[in-house]
Amino acid sequence: MPSLLHDALSERAKRWLKNTIKCQCAFKELDTPAGEYPDAFGIKDGITFLIEVKVSVQDFRADQKKKFRQHGGGIGMVRWYMTPPALLDADVIPEGWGLLESNGHSVKVIKGITPQDHLYAKMEPNEFIRHERDACAELYILATHIRRIEKVTGDSQTFLQQGAK
Repeated sequence: MPSLLHDALSERAKRWLKNTIKCQCAFKELDTPAGEYPDAFGIKDGITFLIEVKVSVQDFRADQKKKFRQHGGGIGMVRWYMTPPALLDADVIPEGWGLLESNGHSVKVIKGITPQDHLYAKMEPNEFIRHERDACAELYILATHIRRIEKVTGDSQTFLQQGAK
């Protein structure tokens, strides 16, 4: 069961993706068909971002055993763990992942891609950009949100056409 600290950091992670990384859309605490429940997920110019919030070392260790963490699975081209300050050392973070620390008000990049990195210059595979990922789950997230929006706005195509006028 998520704690109040976990909930607060998940919200902070979503806001960081939206406001600092400048994702066009960002969500928190979603589900995917593979059973992955990302704490924060965002998309910017075709690049997908994942933040997994961990508030205990035990939760971090359990995350490493999940099947979608194995063999390049899971969502997100750029991935970070977000923790309270000093919970984890950067050297325990798996290859390809970054580490963010947040006190709830600010976010500090300890390891990985920073907001100042020009991602398109780094789009060739490197330590922190994954091209192997569960793209179907990423599309599922978007389709699910579009379907939910359509329940309120009606047909999305009509909605978009009306917005263009």
